[in-house]
Amino acid sequence: MKEQDKEDIAKIVMKYLFKLRADLDKELFNIDEMLLSLIDVKLTEEEILLGELARLMTLMHLHEDREEYEKAAVIQRKVNDVNNRLDNIQKDD
Repeated sequence: MKEQDKEDIAKIVMKYLFKLRADLDKELFNIDEMLLSLIDVKLTEEEILLGELARLMTLMHLHEDREEYEKAAVIQRKVNDVNNRLDNIQKDD
């Protein structure tokens, strides 16, 4: 097997793993929503946004540690959006 073939296979495997990770993140979010609905907990918009902010910050730091700066930058934009929404909520109060 040529070196290029090995690299191609590695790229395919990595893309597959990233897709699995993204799917898992979506499923975990759905599970959280189901659990909250089962125990009849009503979260405020601010609490939901704080949870999302924590998740995004964790992902951003993970990508930074792996030196995946492009992915970290995309997540940073989402963090900024959540922070802006939180600021708007606090201004309204």
